[in-house]
Amino acid sequence: MKATEALQQFKNAIEDVEKTGQSAVTTSNLKTYIDTLAQDAMRQEQGLVASTDQERAHALEVWKTRVSMSAEMLKATVEAGQTALKSAILINGGAAVAMLAFVGNVVTKSDLRPGAPLLSHIGAALIIFVFGAGCAGTSTAFRFLSQRCYEDALHVNEKSLWKIWGDRAAIVSILLGVASFAAFFAGGWIAFRAVSTP
Repeated sequence: MKATEALQQFKNAIEDVEKTGQSAVTTSNLKTYIDTLAQDAMRQEQGLVASTDQERAHALEVWKTRVSMSAEMLKATVEAGQTALKSAILINGGAAVAMLAFVGNVVTKSDLRPGAPLLSHIGAALIIFVFGAGCAGTSTAFRFLSQRCYEDALHVNEKSLWKIWGDRAAIVSILLGVASFAAFFAGGWIAFRAVSTP
């Protein structure tokens, strides 16, 4: 394979990937494809039989499939995280609003005064739900930061400081998301105990 043929084949592969809507590829997949081209060129220079056009076309298709699969897995992961965080915000926010409505109803329709045990326990549940909603909201901010760091890491290299900070922001985002769901269950338990205990 001539160098011009290899470069043209490489350019065509990049254009094919761009047609699928991708604007970035992982360096490991790119290195694998370049290694295949380099091995073919080396065999040809040594007078050995180079791979056929069909073999090169197959290698190209395998590379494009790997790039597409990586992109789709990333999209699925981001979408799943986004759905989980929206759910956490919704359930904690809804529970906090329900607690406020309950307290308002109890105060206007009964002789309970502020500081009564029932209201204190409901207030504790309300604070936990608010904390859970805050954790979920903060988690979305860290999710954005991690994606931003990963995007910047693509322009530098995969082992840059941006990648490290992206990993850390992703871990914080996950922990805050878990804390948000844990807060919902804890607040629900406290609210249940408050209304079920005489």
